[in-house]
Order: sequence, then C-alpha cells, then structure tokens
Amino acid sequence: MPPSADELFMKCGGLGRFQVRMLIILSILIFPSAFIAYMPMFTLTIPKHRCAVDGYINDTFAVQSSYHLMEINTSIPWETNDGGHFSSCRKYDSPQLKYNGTRKTVECSRYVYDKSVFDNSFIEKLDMVCNMKYMRSTANLFLMGGKILSGILQGVISDVFGRRRSVLFWIVVIIITSITSAFPINIPALCISRFVCGLSSTSIYLSSFVTALEFLCPQHRRLFIVIWSVVWVFGGLILTGVAYFIRDPEQLILTVSVPLILLLSYYWLVPSPRDGCISRNTEKARKILEEIAKTNGKAFPLELFEELGAQMLIEKKSLTKAVEDGGDVKVKSTENKESLLTLLRHKKMAFQFVVLLFNWMANSLMYYALMFNVSNLSGSIHLNVLLLNCVDLFANISAYVVIDRFGRKWSYVGFMLVAALGCLLCMIPAFLQGADSSVMFNGFALLGRAGISTSFAVIYLYSAELVPTSIRSTCVGAFNMSSKLGSLFSPLVADLGLLVGGAFKDVLPMMVCGAVALVALLLSLTLPETVGRDLPNCVADAVERSKISDKKKSNSYRLRPL
Repeated sequence: MPPSADELFMKCGGLGRFQVRMLIILSILIFPSAFIAYMPMFTLTIPKHRCAVDGYINDTFAVQSSYHLMEINTSIPWETNDGGHFSSCRKYDSPQLKYNGTRKTVECSRYVYDKSVFDNSFIEKLDMVCNMKYMRSTANLFLMGGKILSGILQGVISDVFGRRRSVLFWIVVIIITSITSAFPINIPALCISRFVCGLSSTSIYLSSFVTALEFLCPQHRRLFIVIWSVVWVFGGLILTGVAYFIRDPEQLILTVSVPLILLLSYYWLVPSPRDGCISRNTEKARKILEEIAKTNGKAFPLELFEELGAQMLIEKKSLTKAVEDGGDVKVKSTENKESLLTLLRHKKMAFQFVVLLFNWMANSLMYYALMFNVSNLSGSIHLNVLLLNCVDLFANISAYVVIDRFGRKWSYVGFMLVAALGCLLCMIPAFLQGADSSVMFNGFALLGRAGISTSFAVIYLYSAELVPTSIRSTCVGAFNMSSKLGSLFSPLVADLGLLVGGAFKDVLPMMVCGAVALVALLLSLTLPETVGRDLPNCVADAVERSKISDKKKSNSYRLRPL
C-alpha cells in the first residue's frame, strides 16, 4: 500500500512548533468572522423611540422639562401596554384640538430615539422602525444569504487557486467590506453590505479552517475543532468588550475593522503543503515539508517522500495521457462507484438521511435565531451578549468532554432536550408579571442557547460517522446546505414577535424554536449509536449495521420468562 500524506506529516512532526505557530497565525482570521456575526446585536438593536414633536426643534426622547413633557402629552398618545409608554409609531394629527375630542392619530414622519444605551445606531440613522421594522430582519436575512453563497464559492476558489491564494483573497475582501459596512447610506446599501459581509466572513473562516486542518494529522483534528470554536467565542467576547465602551456603530465597526489591514502581512503566509499533493507538484510539496521538519527538529523522511512522489507522478502521467488521448479522465474504475442515490434506494438509510437533514436545519435555525433574538431580550444588551458567549464557551467544552463518555446519540438527544425545554419554559415567565419574570425569561432563553450550541457541536461528528465513507463528502455537503437553509430563516424567526406583535410577542420566537427542537429530538431517537464502532466504508456496510442495531433494539424490548 502506498504511503499517505498523513504518514508523511507524522514523520515531519505531527503537532510540533511549526503547526502550533501556523494554528496561532490562522486562528487570528477567525476574529473578523466572529465580529461580523455578532455585530448586528450592537448596530441593529432597536432602541426605544417615539414620534418627534412637531415644531419642537430640540426634541429628544428623554424629557427635558415640564414644558417639554406637556408638549409630548399634547402631541403623542399614551399606550397602556408594556407598563405604559408614549406611542412609538403614532402621533396626534392636530394637538391643538385636544379638548374637543376630535383628534385622530397618524403615523410618524420623524422619530426621536433613546440615547441611554447607544449614542447612535443604523436603526436610528435609517429609521428602520414601525412600518419599516421588517427591514432589520431583511438585512440579517441578506447576511445569511451571503453565508449560503460562501459555502459554494469559497470551496471552488480554494480548490482551483490553492489554499494560500484563497486565504489572501478573502482577507482583502473582508478588509474592504468590514470598513465600508460602517457607512450605509440607505437601506439597500445596508442589505448589500450585509450580504457581502456574510460572504466574506464565512469564506475567510472556512479558508483558514481548511488550511489549518491540513497542517494536522487525523488524531489532532478533533481537539483542533474544539479550539477553533473556542477562538470564535473569544472573538464575540472581544467585540462585546469593545462595544461596551464604544456606543456609536460607525466608530465601533471602524475600531475592529481598520486593524484588519495588518492581515495583509499574511502575504508571506506559508501555503498548505497539501496544495502540492493535490496539484501533484512534488517540488512545491517537498520545499514546504522540509521547512516543517526543520522547524520541528525532525529529520526529513526523504525515502517516504520519494515513494509518495513516485505515486503522485504516476497519477499525473495517467491524467496527462488520458487528456492527450481525448478520453475520459479516470484514475479509478467507476464501475462500482456509489452515489447518494445508492443510499436513498434503501428505505431505512433514506429515512436516516432525511432525519439528519432536518436536524441540521433545526440546529442552524435555532442557533442563529437565538443569537439574533438576544437583541430582543430585556436588560443590558452587553450583559446578554456576554452571557451568550459564556454559554457558547461552556457548550463547546462540554461537547468535547461528553460525546465519548455518553455516546454521540444520547449526548445529542440530551442537549436537544435541554434546548427544547429552555425555549418552551420561556412561556412560564410570559404569563407572569414583575421584574423577576424578565430575569427568568432571559435565564430560560440562555438555557435553550446552551443546549443548541452543544448539540450543534455534537451533530458535526455524529452525522459524519453515520454515513458511509464512499459518499461522506457528498452527505456532509448536503447537511451543510440544509443547515444554511435553516439559518436563512433564522432572522425571521428571531423577529417574529416584533413583526407579528401581540401580548406574547416576546415568547413567540422561543415557542417556534422549542417546537422545532422537540420535533428534531423525537426524530433523532430513530438514529443508531456510533461511538466505539468502525465507520461504514460503503452503503452495504451502513445497511448491515442498521439491521444489527434493529436486532439489538428488538432483543432489548423482548419479554423474558421469569
């Protein structure tokens, strides 16, 4: 059997100084991606507002004097819901007729905003309130749309032009889009900016992820995935700290975006050595591997490299000859090649595949919906985002600890149950009154977030182990697209209460998320356990193991004589 690239990497030092150095360098690229993901919580949070008093030049949301309060009373109707407040979207058409009982209310033409939390916001700048409040959900929807396109575009650019060029390209794009996103001149410009930010942030995350992953051997990759997720959380924590001191959206975005210009120094970033293996460029691969071995204090495995290089040369010649002869490029026989259709021909496997698709969609929908919904929770937005990040940090570490001890299936089911209960229990404080109810609501919401964050981390590994090796890449790609579809609708779910209104507007997004989690949980009970089992190599293996799993279940439920 010819040597693999992973064997060569082990000989050069599996996790030596070179790999650690590159992981630190590449992990920095996670921060701009995290900044863009969490930025809407500080730039698109809707502040308290009301109609501006006509004729009052220096009108502000805060009451300035008794005369100012009198002007507000005669111009803005009082609403008794939510503890009582001046109307956010209506004003009297003729305040001077206040004593004859013929006043009517009309929509606002201008607004004043509460400045106690933020000095300014894009909501205030573009007046995305009242009959334009749906534009916030639309802007976030464009962000998720960019993430969907990234899943397709980034992979093509990375595979065609190489890892290094892909990383450098997206660094340039994210620098430009991050800085320009601070200056939306109108709502269409904001939506376009959000779309490109979603595209660039996800692309640079995936590019750095793939490049870093290819520096590591298989036994180090599971720990790497956890570390990568933890670095993402720290990006959210850094942004929260900066946003606490900088309350203007333009200044906040520029503060975290302008330093990204330093990332242009990544021009000297060492490319992924597997670029040379993929392109069958032995000289390129040897140069990089020699540097890795030297940095790690290891002897370069020349014989192993030459054996692998000879194999690469044979494949290269066979491909060249096939192209010159005008024939099909076939390195391996495709007579028995399996596809996704092979899996779907088996009812049991097809059902499991659909269950996994739904669970990926449910996880992504809830994950982003609960993230966007943080801006709708009561209390300090900065404290809520801080707690959200702490919950995510706990979730990623818990997933790493729990999945081997309790198994993939029951770890996933347990965390989905926590997510469902956390969301559905939000209905209890919704029926209560008083200050404690909002604290209870936030606590249950964070519990739901903790459950879905951990289950999302588990399903990455669990679903990959359930599908056969022969079509694993295809299946994971389908799962990823399903998750993107769920994330696309997450802004609408998060703002469902805002868009629909009513007495239960706060709990409505939580009820939807809880119901989705409950359905996903029940469906996941039909999936088999994978911990401690060999991965299925082909569809036939997966079908056979499914039958064995069914027999074990039937034996466990069979009544035995006393």
